[in-house]
Amino acid sequence: MIYIKNFKTLGPLSQYDEVWAIVRSVKNLNPGIKQVADLSPSTKLFHEYLNLRENKNWNQKTFAEIYLPTFLHELKENSTTVNPLLNHLYNADKKNRKIALVCFCDNENTCHRSIIAGLLQGVGSNVSCSTDYSAYYEQYKRTL
Repeated sequence: MIYIKNFKTLGPLSQYDEVWAIVRSVKNLNPGIKQVADLSPSTKLFHEYLNLRENKNWNQKTFAEIYLPTFLHELKENSTTVNPLLNHLYNADKKNRKIALVCFCDNENTCHRSIIAGLLQGVGSNVSCSTDYSAYYEQYKRTL
């Protein structure tokens, strides 16, 4: 099972086989957590998100219209590094391993974790999260 969490809701690391921080940058990371920056947004996209949030323009609409397509495009452009990571998660799930994907965002619905969850759901992985995001996989397949 793949668990979509944030650092606040993660709980004890011992309940997981692996914990991945899918963030570009993190300080004082617990040694039991692996940083996997390749499943996080680029610095440019992250700063665009911060700008939208600062200007009180961050919401489900800007997530869907700006952030989502940009992040999917980044994932597709970086498929040589991204696909092996996604395959690892898929195979770990099939072996009944428990992996938590975490970042700092409070709202899963407007976070890149939901996009990664959707890609995994789209190929049949068991993902514990708040909703079905598999439509992101369909959108990813259409991304040029």
